[in-house]
Parts: sequence; C-alpha cells; structure tokens
Amino acid sequence: MKHSSLSGKLSFGSYPYTITRVKVMQSFLIKPDDYYRMKKMGTNEIVRVLEEGEYKKEIDALSNDYQGLELIELALNENLAKTMNKLLKIAIAPPVQQVIRSYANKWIVNNCKAIIRARFNQSSLQDLQYAIIPIVPITYQDAEVFLREPLEDMALRFASFTGADRSELQAAVRDGNGSHIEYVLDRAYFNNMIKLRLQLNLKPTDPLREFLRNLTTALNIKNILRLQAVGTDQETIRKFVLRGRHRYGNPQRNLLANLLHARDFSECISIIKASPFHTLVTEGMEKNLTVLEDRLEQFLLQQASSLLHRKPLSISPIFGYLLQKEIELRNIRLLLHARNLGLPEEFVDQNLLIAS
Repeated sequence: MKHSSLSGKLSFGSYPYTITRVKVMQSFLIKPDDYYRMKKMGTNEIVRVLEEGEYKKEIDALSNDYQGLELIELALNENLAKTMNKLLKIAIAPPVQQVIRSYANKWIVNNCKAIIRARFNQSSLQDLQYAIIPIVPITYQDAEVFLREPLEDMALRFASFTGADRSELQAAVRDGNGSHIEYVLDRAYFNNMIKLRLQLNLKPTDPLREFLRNLTTALNIKNILRLQAVGTDQETIRKFVLRGRHRYGNPQRNLLANLLHARDFSECISIIKASPFHTLVTEGMEKNLTVLEDRLEQFLLQQASSLLHRKPLSISPIFGYLLQKEIELRNIRLLLHARNLGLPEEFVDQNLLIAS
C-alpha cells in the first residue's frame, strides 16, 4: 500500500461533492427497522432482500458459480471492496483520501494474514477467497500469485503494502512464527492509525483518540489471549504488546497489566470477566478463541459507533459511513449464520449492532 507523501498536519476544508456522494451512499444502508424484519425471515428471504438492494450486482454476477451462504459471503466481500474503491475515487482531496486509505488498511492487513495462514495450512485458493476482501493491492488474482511466490518475496510485498518492518516480517515468515507475523502486521496497522491521529491534530476530547485507545486495548487482548492459548511464557508475551504515544485510561492500563501477569489462559478470562470489558466474555465461550476475537471486533465497532454519535468527527460523514458499512456487513453475516445454524433469537439480539 502506498503511503501518502503528505507531511505535517492534515487540514480539512469543505468537500461538498464528496460529502454529498457519501450521504447518497449512506441512504442505501440497511435501516434498523429492516434488521428487525430480517430477524423473522428465513435464509432465502434474507438473500432476496439483499438481491433486491445494494448487493444485487454482486449476487447476480456470482450466482452462476455459487449459492447459499457461499454466494452471500463472496458478494459481501466484493461489495465492500467496490465501496472502498469508489470512495477513493470520489475523495479527490488528499486529506480525505488518506483517512479512507488508513481505514482500508485494516482489510489489507487482514488479507495479508489470511494469505500467510493459507500458505502455512496449505489451503486452496478457493478456500482463501472467502477470507479476502479484494481491495487493491490484494485482489483475488493477486492472492493467487502470493500463494505461489517465494515466502520472502511475498513478505517484502506485504511490508510495502502495510508499512510493516521488512526485515522483521521476513524473519517471522521464514521462521513460520504465526504469532510474530500477526503482531508485526497488527503493529503496522496500529502505527499507521497513530500517524493519522498525529496528522489530524486531534483534540484530547476527539472521539478518534478514544477509538485508538480502544483499538490498542482490543489488539493487545487478542494477542495476549492467542499467545496464552498456546502456553507462551510471560516474558515473550510482553514483547508482543502494542504501545502507543497516548496514555491509557485507568481501565485499559489496569487490564493490560493484569493480563500480562496472568499465569494461563483461564486466568486471563477471569481477569477480563472482572474488568470493565466483561461483556467480551459470555457463558460457554470462554475456551473458544475465535468467538472471543469476534467479540473483540464487535466491541470495537460498538464503541466507535457510540463515540461517533456522541461527538461527531470533523470528517464524520465519511468516517461514519465507513463504520456503518462495516457494521452492516457484520449484521448481515450474523443474521444469515444465526438462521442457518438455528441459533436462538436472543443470540441475535445480543450481537446485532444497531446505532442508537
């Protein structure tokens, strides 16, 4: 991913064309009332609703080769990629483009992780495509190339896309150290967001600052839990903690300190349960790391949405739309998978993200 050549602070002016286009795109998002209706629908009915709306083009293009949940998963991924590319096209002003690129970097980092996991697990391209959001510079065609080229060449490319440390990423890939690879990529994403915060010259009360604190907390919890789950010692775990230039609030600082002193995975879960982040852990999911990581992502989106409504950003129409689009995709997946697995409506109610 090419990083902006802008130096110093980013100043935002008035962008009537971009804001107007974004507000039009925002009007096509699924409304809260629609979610409540979709909760009562079967899988086929939900698919029909999507096909009649903003996802029609992607569903129609893929329907000859895929069906059911596979079809929708790919359609959602392609729609998100199309949305990001469209925003970059209509956002003519460099400061706005930089905000969008910083947001898109999340999926580019996740694409890199997915490809590396696929290589280590010897997964097929067909399996990999469900985990890819085909945003340039990592489309499906690019992913196929990255699956086959030498590991160190792939690592160099990923470092250039994400801003990750080249030597460290190459060494981690060469050693096959999955936790180290993910940490290097997460740190690159985190550092890019910190650079953006500094360039935006945010006030202490700006919600983006709090979003970044929550982001750091979520990434650190995820890294610590993942390492504890495989029995990593405390000294090694400390090396994988992300540290920003901002000060943590007491809840974040205390939670991190306690987690770093935990003896094992179970103690980590107990610490989280006794913290302000206790909603991350629900009964029966304590040992399911994938579900816990998903709850962390849900927590981050929920907090960001709440902050945005409480204190709108100076660039709120753009950031707000990106956030709402991501929440929409998450909600659609939740509704479809809950219906397909026969999960109770209470589960959907607990996990559906609807802005108040």
